[in-house]
Amino acid sequence: MASTNLTHMRTAREKLKNNWSTAFLVGLSVMLPTFIAEIIPEIGIVDVGGLEDASLQLISVLLASPLSLGFTIYALNLFRNGSANYNNVFDGFNSLGKALGVYFLMCVVIILGMILLIVPGIILGLGLSMAYFVMIDKPELGVIDTLKESWRIMKGNKTKLLGLNLRFIPWAILGVLCLIIGVIFVLPWMQVSYASFYEKIK
Repeated sequence: MASTNLTHMRTAREKLKNNWSTAFLVGLSVMLPTFIAEIIPEIGIVDVGGLEDASLQLISVLLASPLSLGFTIYALNLFRNGSANYNNVFDGFNSLGKALGVYFLMCVVIILGMILLIVPGIILGLGLSMAYFVMIDKPELGVIDTLKESWRIMKGNKTKLLGLNLRFIPWAILGVLCLIIGVIFVLPWMQVSYASFYEKIK
């Protein structure tokens, strides 16, 4: 398992070798909704015009879901073709309704799992983690069938993906220590690694 996860990470790094500048912009774009909703109001850089925190969170989710799908499109294109376009990050808005449906249903299922002593939530999260990849390859599937397909291909692979995630924790911590900027580089590395993982198990 360890060698396979290392292979995914090394393959992703190789794919990113000549694409780090674009990957950085993509990662920044994906992080921007969270940055706007969480950080800016806290430090008071701008006046949010009286919007409530809940409204900012809603806006963040409405942007984050299609951007996450676009991020997945970017990563999969980069993995498969060796190159990808920055504009891929906005391609998720072409399937906005479905992206939101998948996102909200995943959240509901995972939150319910977390209520059941956390571990079931982690298992459910891992099982549904390939949903955006499935959306790209099987756009004909509905929201529920997309999640079912993710669960199907993740059968027997949840522990492997958990191991891959754990390998990125030290890099994420290092990224935070580098004034958060490092995290923006870690995100595309993780996402392309997930693309490699998906191609292996699908």
